[in-house]
Amino acid sequence: MLKRIREFFWPILEAVKDTCPLYKGKEIKKSNLDIALKLALQMYQDERERVQRIETKAMCFIAFFGALMSFVLFVIKDVVMVSRITFGNIFLVIWAVVISIYSTKVMIFAVKTLEKVPTQVISEDVFCGKTCDTQDIIEKIVLIVRGNYAIINRKVDNMAMTHLYANRVIISMCVGVLLYCAGYLGRDLLPFFYLLF
Repeated sequence: MLKRIREFFWPILEAVKDTCPLYKGKEIKKSNLDIALKLALQMYQDERERVQRIETKAMCFIAFFGALMSFVLFVIKDVVMVSRITFGNIFLVIWAVVISIYSTKVMIFAVKTLEKVPTQVISEDVFCGKTCDTQDIIEKIVLIVRGNYAIINRKVDNMAMTHLYANRVIISMCVGVLLYCAGYLGRDLLPFFYLLF
């Protein structure tokens, strides 16, 4: 129960072991070699495009939440500069701090997604060697793709955490705006709210 509550407010990325079994070369029929080579190259290309999409998303998150952070800090500065301290102003500062913390976590995970980690790429070594038949080329390409799985999956995990914290920011903003509007509108109806806001 406590873990669920903690996970709701503060999700944690738990380490997952790489469950990708070792690749054992399998004999491919000679009639299927051309198709297998095309599929292996397509696998490689798909993984490269997957990384590019993830990194593009991460850059968008950094740009958006960086702008949001500057806005939130501007709100905090203006509220702190107000001479009259009210419950509404204190609520705004606490709300802005919560959004700042969540936004910082979004940007931390987005930056982790963008970390440059060495990956295996197709080079001339794949096509040149003592034995340079199509079967060996296919096996080398598949090994390269499988060797990159753990790195790419780590990027995907970081992007998933970015999404989780972005959801927390959106929820915090909506709840805060609703509460503040309710208090602001309520001050006209009840004199008690006027003292608070």
